[in-house]
Amino acid sequence: MKNHAAYMLLIAVFLIACQPKQPETLPVDELQNPVSKQLQQQFEQWKQQQDPMLLAEYQQYVAQRIQQPLSLFALSYNGHRMPKQCEALRFSIPPKNHWPNLIPSLKLIEQLQAQGLFQHYRIISTFRSSEMNDCIQGAAKSKHVFNYAVDFKVLDAKYQPYSRAEYQKIEQQFCQFWSSQGRKLNMGLGIYPRHSFHIDAAGYRTWGGDYRGTSSPCLNQYVVKPKA
Repeated sequence: MKNHAAYMLLIAVFLIACQPKQPETLPVDELQNPVSKQLQQQFEQWKQQQDPMLLAEYQQYVAQRIQQPLSLFALSYNGHRMPKQCEALRFSIPPKNHWPNLIPSLKLIEQLQAQGLFQHYRIISTFRSSEMNDCIQGAAKSKHVFNYAVDFKVLDAKYQPYSRAEYQKIEQQFCQFWSSQGRKLNMGLGIYPRHSFHIDAAGYRTWGGDYRGTSSPCLNQYVVKPKA
């Protein structure tokens, strides 16, 4: 009887050991197209100059407050076109007092995703250091400088850009959400060309590709009037 029990225990241990390991949850941006080798090298060089404990703390701070994890790359990256002399400033993380500012914006994006407006998204830019902002001649009071803003692209089930017709539908749904719920959420919505959006939770307003309210599709193309 004892031999039989020992035999069964050995079988159980063997079966457990042979089970494939469950994959860890990947950051949302790592599920998409791989980063170019040049950008990866820039990122690694930047990381080597930073306090690794601070980087890990910031990434964990954000991860604990949203549904989907984000990589450190996404949280520190500025993907906008910039002059060559600004590229050394491409990566940065905000000071600790600005860490909370980003969370409402990320939660807004996840809320829109949960409602089925788009399948996936890729972050283009979050925090922008004052040095970077000066280098690219950004707006002096840009919400990116205070870590409020997220620029991102929407992607389909295959992590590819939507067709133009699908994207226009998503634009309209974004505008409807902004009109009906944006005021109470203090939501800023920028709609740019190439499947790109800006979201922040630092003021109820909207704008288009020239950064003016008059160019926002929410106020002209879709004629969605803000609710009082």
